[in-house]
Amino acid sequence: EKLAKSLEVHVQQCPIDMEDIIEEGNVFITDSCKHALHWQCAQKHAETKLKESLLEIMCPVDGCKAPWSQLQVERALGPELFELYQRKTLEGWALRSQAWTCTAPDCTGLMQIEDPQVTMIQCPVCHAARCHQCNCPWHTGFTCEAFQQRQRDIAMQEQQRRQNETYEQQRRQNEIYEQQRRNEEQQRIRENQNLEQWRQDNGPRGEAATNSWVAAHAKRCPRCRVPVEKTTGCNHMTCRC
Repeated sequence: EKLAKSLEVHVQQCPIDMEDIIEEGNVFITDSCKHALHWQCAQKHAETKLKESLLEIMCPVDGCKAPWSQLQVERALGPELFELYQRKTLEGWALRSQAWTCTAPDCTGLMQIEDPQVTMIQCPVCHAARCHQCNCPWHTGFTCEAFQQRQRDIAMQEQQRRQNETYEQQRRQNEIYEQQRRNEEQQRIRENQNLEQWRQDNGPRGEAATNSWVAAHAKRCPRCRVPVEKTTGCNHMTCRC
Protein backbone atom coordinates (compact mmCIF):
# COMPACT_ATOMS: atom_id res chain seq x y z
CA GLU A 1 0.00 0.00 0.00
CA LYS A 2 2.87 2.35 0.81
CA LEU A 3 4.48 1.58 -2.58
CA ALA A 4 1.20 2.13 -4.42
CA LYS A 5 0.69 5.45 -2.70
CA SER A 6 4.23 6.64 -3.37
CA LEU A 7 3.86 5.78 -7.07
CA GLU A 8 0.40 7.35 -7.29
CA VAL A 9 -1.21 4.21 -8.67
CA HIS A 10 -4.84 3.17 -8.42
CA VAL A 11 -4.39 -0.56 -7.82
CA GLN A 12 -2.18 -2.67 -5.61
CA GLN A 13 -2.41 -5.85 -7.68
CA CYS A 14 -1.18 -6.50 -11.20
CA PRO A 15 -4.32 -6.81 -13.35
CA ILE A 16 -2.74 -9.59 -15.43
CA ASP A 17 -1.21 -12.08 -12.98
CA MET A 18 -3.27 -10.78 -9.99
CA GLU A 19 -0.18 -10.80 -7.77
CA ASP A 20 0.65 -8.04 -5.31
CA ILE A 21 3.15 -5.48 -6.57
CA ILE A 22 5.73 -5.41 -3.80
CA GLU A 23 9.01 -4.79 -5.64
CA GLU A 24 9.55 -1.21 -6.78
CA GLY A 25 11.99 -2.27 -9.52
CA ASN A 26 9.44 -4.67 -11.01
CA VAL A 27 6.62 -2.21 -11.61
CA PHE A 28 5.38 -0.63 -14.86
CA ILE A 29 3.30 2.55 -14.40
CA THR A 30 1.08 3.77 -17.23
CA ASP A 31 1.40 7.48 -18.04
CA SER A 32 -2.22 8.28 -18.67
CA CYS A 33 -4.10 6.38 -15.95
CA LYS A 34 -1.30 5.62 -13.47
CA HIS A 35 -2.24 1.94 -13.23
CA ALA A 36 0.53 -0.44 -12.20
CA LEU A 37 1.61 -3.75 -13.73
CA HIS A 38 4.50 -6.11 -13.25
CA TRP A 39 7.20 -5.43 -15.85
CA GLN A 40 7.04 -8.91 -17.37
CA CYS A 41 3.24 -8.69 -17.58
CA ALA A 42 3.44 -5.32 -19.36
CA GLN A 43 5.93 -6.76 -21.84
CA LYS A 44 3.76 -9.82 -22.49
CA HIS A 45 0.66 -7.63 -22.89
CA ALA A 46 2.37 -5.42 -25.49
CA GLU A 47 3.89 -8.38 -27.38
CA THR A 48 0.52 -10.15 -27.52
CA LYS A 49 -1.20 -7.07 -28.97
CA LEU A 50 1.59 -6.71 -31.53
CA LYS A 51 1.22 -10.34 -32.65
CA GLU A 52 -2.53 -9.81 -33.00
CA SER A 53 -1.85 -6.57 -34.98
CA LEU A 54 -3.85 -4.61 -32.38
CA LEU A 55 -1.59 -1.61 -32.53
CA GLU A 56 -3.57 0.69 -30.23
CA ILE A 57 -2.26 -0.75 -26.98
CA MET A 58 -4.44 0.16 -24.00
CA CYS A 59 -4.35 -0.35 -20.27
CA PRO A 60 -5.38 -3.93 -19.39
CA VAL A 61 -7.26 -2.95 -16.23
CA ASP A 62 -10.98 -3.79 -16.46
CA GLY A 63 -12.99 -0.74 -17.41
CA CYS A 64 -9.91 1.33 -18.31
CA LYS A 65 -9.25 2.01 -21.98
CA ALA A 66 -6.46 4.55 -21.54
CA PRO A 67 -4.01 4.21 -24.44
CA TRP A 68 -0.32 3.72 -23.86
CA SER A 69 2.01 6.41 -25.11
CA GLN A 70 4.60 5.65 -27.81
CA LEU A 71 7.33 5.92 -25.18
CA GLN A 72 5.65 3.31 -23.00
CA VAL A 73 5.13 0.98 -25.95
CA GLU A 74 8.82 1.30 -26.79
CA ARG A 75 9.81 0.57 -23.18
CA ALA A 76 7.61 -2.51 -23.05
CA LEU A 77 8.59 -3.95 -26.45
CA GLY A 78 12.27 -3.11 -26.67
CA PRO A 79 14.08 -1.69 -29.73
CA GLU A 80 13.60 -4.57 -32.20
CA LEU A 81 9.90 -5.22 -31.56
CA PHE A 82 9.20 -1.50 -31.36
CA GLU A 83 10.64 -1.12 -34.88
CA LEU A 84 8.22 -3.83 -36.04
CA TYR A 85 5.41 -2.01 -34.20
CA GLN A 86 6.22 1.24 -35.99
CA ARG A 87 6.34 -0.49 -39.38
CA LYS A 88 2.96 -2.13 -38.81
CA THR A 89 1.55 1.19 -37.62
CA LEU A 90 2.68 2.91 -40.83
CA GLU A 91 1.29 0.09 -42.96
CA GLY A 92 -2.06 0.36 -41.17
CA TRP A 93 -2.14 4.11 -41.64
CA ALA A 94 -1.33 3.72 -45.33
CA LEU A 95 -4.13 1.20 -45.77
CA ARG A 96 -6.71 3.35 -43.96
CA SER A 97 -5.78 6.59 -45.67
CA GLN A 98 -5.12 4.99 -49.08
CA ALA A 99 -1.62 6.48 -49.02
CA TRP A 100 0.86 5.64 -51.75
CA THR A 101 3.38 2.98 -50.74
CA CYS A 102 6.73 2.71 -52.49
CA THR A 103 7.19 -0.68 -54.15
CA ALA A 104 10.97 -0.45 -54.52
CA PRO A 105 12.82 -3.35 -52.84
CA ASP A 106 13.57 -2.78 -49.12
CA CYS A 107 11.92 0.65 -49.15
CA THR A 108 9.30 1.68 -46.59
CA GLY A 109 8.40 5.02 -48.16
CA LEU A 110 4.85 6.31 -47.68
CA MET A 111 3.26 9.38 -49.19
CA GLN A 112 -0.15 11.02 -49.00
CA ILE A 113 -1.31 11.90 -52.53
CA GLU A 114 -3.55 14.96 -52.58
CA ASP A 115 -4.09 15.07 -56.35
CA PRO A 116 -5.29 11.68 -57.65
CA GLN A 117 -4.52 12.77 -61.23
CA VAL A 118 -0.80 13.18 -60.57
CA THR A 119 1.37 11.02 -62.80
CA MET A 120 4.93 10.96 -61.48
CA ILE A 121 5.72 10.42 -57.79
CA GLN A 122 9.15 10.58 -56.19
CA CYS A 123 9.54 8.47 -53.06
CA PRO A 124 10.61 10.62 -50.08
CA VAL A 125 12.77 7.74 -48.75
CA CYS A 126 14.60 6.14 -51.69
CA HIS A 127 13.91 9.04 -54.13
CA ALA A 128 12.92 6.63 -56.89
CA ALA A 129 10.52 8.07 -59.48
CA ARG A 130 7.43 5.98 -60.08
CA CYS A 131 4.20 6.28 -62.02
CA HIS A 132 1.18 6.90 -59.81
CA GLN A 133 -1.21 5.43 -62.39
CA CYS A 134 0.38 1.96 -62.75
CA ASN A 135 2.82 2.02 -59.79
CA CYS A 136 5.71 1.08 -62.08
CA PRO A 137 9.06 2.84 -62.45
CA TRP A 138 8.61 6.14 -64.21
CA HIS A 139 8.43 5.54 -67.97
CA THR A 140 9.28 8.66 -69.92
CA GLY A 141 8.01 8.41 -73.50
CA PHE A 142 5.80 5.36 -72.84
CA THR A 143 2.17 5.08 -71.90
CA CYS A 144 1.38 2.78 -68.97
CA GLU A 145 0.08 0.07 -71.33
CA ALA A 146 3.11 0.30 -73.64
CA PHE A 147 5.55 0.24 -70.74
CA GLN A 148 3.88 -2.77 -69.12
CA GLN A 149 3.89 -4.62 -72.45
CA ARG A 150 7.58 -3.78 -72.82
CA GLN A 151 8.23 -5.15 -69.33
CA ARG A 152 6.38 -8.36 -70.20
CA ASP A 153 8.43 -8.72 -73.39
CA ILE A 154 11.66 -8.24 -71.46
CA ALA A 155 10.56 -10.79 -68.87
CA MET A 156 9.69 -13.27 -71.63
CA GLN A 157 13.06 -12.73 -73.31
CA GLU A 158 14.82 -13.27 -70.00
CA GLN A 159 12.86 -16.46 -69.41
CA GLN A 160 13.78 -17.70 -72.90
CA ARG A 161 17.43 -16.83 -72.30
CA ARG A 162 17.46 -18.84 -69.08
CA GLN A 163 15.79 -21.78 -70.80
CA ASN A 164 18.39 -21.68 -73.58
CA GLU A 165 21.16 -21.48 -71.02
CA THR A 166 19.76 -24.48 -69.16
CA TYR A 167 19.44 -26.41 -72.42
CA GLU A 168 23.05 -25.59 -73.37
CA GLN A 169 24.33 -26.73 -69.97
CA GLN A 170 22.40 -29.98 -70.28
CA ARG A 171 23.74 -30.48 -73.82
CA ARG A 172 27.35 -30.03 -72.64
CA GLN A 173 26.79 -32.45 -69.77
CA ASN A 174 25.37 -35.01 -72.20
CA GLU A 175 28.41 -34.59 -74.45
CA ILE A 176 30.77 -35.13 -71.52
CA TYR A 177 28.83 -38.21 -70.44
CA GLU A 178 28.84 -39.59 -74.00
CA GLN A 179 32.60 -39.01 -74.32
CA GLN A 180 33.19 -40.81 -71.04
CA ARG A 181 31.01 -43.70 -72.23
CA ARG A 182 32.98 -43.93 -75.51
CA ASN A 183 36.29 -43.86 -73.64
CA GLU A 184 35.16 -46.65 -71.34
CA GLU A 185 33.96 -48.68 -74.32
CA GLN A 186 37.29 -48.22 -76.10
CA GLN A 187 39.11 -49.27 -72.93
CA ARG A 188 37.05 -52.47 -72.75
CA ILE A 189 37.80 -53.17 -76.43
CA ARG A 190 41.55 -52.75 -75.84
CA GLU A 191 41.42 -55.01 -72.82
CA ASN A 192 39.55 -57.68 -74.79
CA GLN A 193 42.07 -57.38 -77.62
CA ASN A 194 44.96 -57.75 -75.18
CA LEU A 195 43.30 -60.76 -73.61
CA GLU A 196 42.74 -62.37 -77.00
CA GLN A 197 46.35 -61.71 -77.98
CA TRP A 198 47.55 -63.28 -74.74
CA ARG A 199 45.40 -66.34 -75.41
CA GLN A 200 46.88 -66.66 -78.87
CA ASP A 201 50.43 -66.33 -77.54
CA ASN A 202 49.84 -68.55 -74.52
CA GLY A 203 47.53 -71.23 -75.85
CA PRO A 204 47.67 -74.87 -74.80
CA ARG A 205 51.31 -75.25 -75.90
CA GLY A 206 52.46 -72.12 -74.14
CA GLU A 207 50.59 -73.05 -70.96
CA ALA A 208 52.06 -76.56 -70.97
CA ALA A 209 55.58 -75.17 -71.40
CA THR A 210 55.01 -72.74 -68.51
CA ASN A 211 53.77 -75.53 -66.21
CA SER A 212 56.78 -77.67 -67.13
CA TRP A 213 59.21 -74.85 -66.34
CA VAL A 214 57.48 -74.13 -63.00
CA ALA A 215 57.66 -77.80 -62.01
CA ALA A 216 61.39 -77.90 -62.77
CA HIS A 217 62.49 -74.56 -61.28
CA ALA A 218 59.95 -73.54 -58.64
CA LYS A 219 57.97 -74.86 -55.72
CA ARG A 220 54.37 -74.04 -54.90
CA CYS A 221 53.41 -72.55 -51.55
CA PRO A 222 51.47 -75.13 -49.56
CA ARG A 223 48.91 -72.47 -48.54
CA CYS A 224 48.16 -70.37 -51.64
CA ARG A 225 49.75 -72.62 -54.30
CA VAL A 226 51.61 -69.71 -55.87
CA PRO A 227 54.89 -70.91 -57.50
CA VAL A 228 58.03 -69.50 -55.85
CA GLU A 229 61.49 -69.64 -57.45
CA LYS A 230 64.65 -69.62 -55.32
CA THR A 231 67.50 -67.83 -57.02
CA THR A 232 69.96 -67.11 -54.19
CA GLY A 233 70.27 -67.47 -50.46
CA CYS A 234 69.34 -70.26 -48.06
CA ASN A 235 66.54 -72.76 -48.42
CA HIS A 236 64.23 -70.88 -45.99
CA MET A 237 61.61 -68.95 -47.98
CA THR A 238 58.61 -66.88 -46.90
CA CYS A 239 55.65 -66.58 -49.27
CA ARG A 240 53.93 -63.21 -49.66
CA CYS A 241 50.65 -64.72 -48.44
